[in-house]
Amino acid sequence: MRLFIFILILFTSQNLSARTEIEVLAPQEPGDEYWQALSKEVAKELVDFANTSLPINDELTLQLGGNDGPLFDPQTLTIQIPYFFLEEIHQRYSNAEPVLEDVSADEATQFALLHTLLHEYGHAYIFSWDIPIVGKEEDAVDNFATIILLDEFDNDHAAFVAADLFALEDLDTDAFTESHFWGEHSLDAQRYAASLCLIYGSNPEKYADLLNDELRDMNRDLFCVEEYESKRRNWSRIIHSYSKEK
Repeated sequence: MRLFIFILILFTSQNLSARTEIEVLAPQEPGDEYWQALSKEVAKELVDFANTSLPINDELTLQLGGNDGPLFDPQTLTIQIPYFFLEEIHQRYSNAEPVLEDVSADEATQFALLHTLLHEYGHAYIFSWDIPIVGKEEDAVDNFATIILLDEFDNDHAAFVAADLFALEDLDTDAFTESHFWGEHSLDAQRYAASLCLIYGSNPEKYADLLNDELRDMNRDLFCVEEYESKRRNWSRIIHSYSKEK
């Protein structure tokens, strides 16, 4: 059994109190009811996982609707997911070739939402426990989201689809400006590559086709295995260290 899974099961058995809840705001625009229905099941999945296996040290609200986001607001302790965000990513998946043939645009949107919720919950987790992060926090929570999708949700479909969203967003960039390199996020193309690297590293035999000959000549196959193991181990250590304080 993987160390990461063992740690989460260990903390589940300690009867930790639930500290994250869902707030569903009333639809404001035509079509919002559709996005609300599409997102509620995914939001519940995230909240159930957070409260059962990965609680934080504060009361947190996952807010569906509103006018801002997706984001984690440390001042109000809310994760905010606006309905227009779901409409936007659904449109991207609808207009692109599916990364997986058996995944519809609705399913792709839900998978991307689950990754986004884990990403924002990673911010909340770091903030609540005051966890020191060396390097870009955005990169850290990208890794957090992908690793949990692979190891805890056992959902490589969601991990692939979420990575594909970075590739689709990268298509919006015709030319780089200085602001691209000063942003808190890595470039979309880098986020895409980093996500695929973790997916490959989690099971190099299953995902052998992810890396081409050029990447193998650069020894990225070995690097990605090491990268996945390192990120998984380090997040496991963080969760063990801070969750035992509950």
